Amino acid sequence: MLSKSIRQGWVLLASSFKKIRHVLYLWNLEKERIKIGKGVYLAYGSQILSRTVIGDHTRINGIIVIRGAQAVTIGKYCVIGTNVKIITANRIVERPALQMMVYETYFGEILYDPNASKGPVIIGNDVWIGDSVIILPGVQVGDGAIIGAGSVVTKNVPPYTIVGGVPAKKIRDRFSDKIKEQLLQIKWWDWPEEKIKANREFFMTDLGKLNEVQIADIIQ
Repeated sequence: MLSKSIRQGWVLLASSFKKIRHVLYLWNLEKERIKIGKGVYLAYGSQILSRTVIGDHTRINGIIVIRGAQAVTIGKYCVIGTNVKIITANRIVERPALQMMVYETYFGEILYDPNASKGPVIIGNDVWIGDSVIILPGVQVGDGAIIGAGSVVTKNVPPYTIVGGVPAKKIRDRFSDKIKEQLLQIKWWDWPEEKIKANREFFMTDLGKLNEVQIADIIQ
C-alpha cells in the first residue's frame, strides 16, 4: 500500500515538473520573433529560429524545427506531430562555395540573396501534419489539409486535401467540393469557444458521407 502511494506521488511530482519546465520554456522564447496564441501547446525543445506566428489552440506535440530567413505562419487548431521541419531558405548555388561561413570568415561578407528563397511558409487552420514531415520554402497549406507522415512538401496543398509521399502528392479530397466550399465559408476556427461548445451536432457529423448537406442547417 505504501509502495503504491509512493509511486503515485512520484508520478504526480514528475508530471508537475514537466508542466513547470514547459511553462518556463514558453516563457523564455524570444517574444519579438515568436508570437504564440491562446491555448497553444509547443513541445519542449523545439527550435524556432525564424519569425513565427502560431494560432490559437494549435498543438505541436513533438519537437519541431523552424528555420530560415522567411516568416512562418501556422493557423488555429492545427495538430502537428514530432520531428517536423519547416525550412524557409535555400542555399545560393551559383557561387563556388555553398557554406555561407566561408564568405563571412574569409571575406567579411554576409551573402543574402532574397531570390534564394521562394518565400514564407503559410499553414492554414485545422491542419494535420504527421510525424517527420519536411515543408520547404514558399509552400502554402490550405485549411483542413492533411499531410501524411514522412512527406516532403514542395508545392502548395489545397484546402481539405490529403497529400503524402516524397515529394508529396495528392491522395484524395477529404470532402465533396460543396462541403469544402461551405466549410471555408463558415471558418469554424474563428468562432468563440462558446459557439464551438454549443455545436456538438456539427462537430460530430461525418461530413465524408454527405455531399449536399447544408451545413448552416446544423449550426446553432
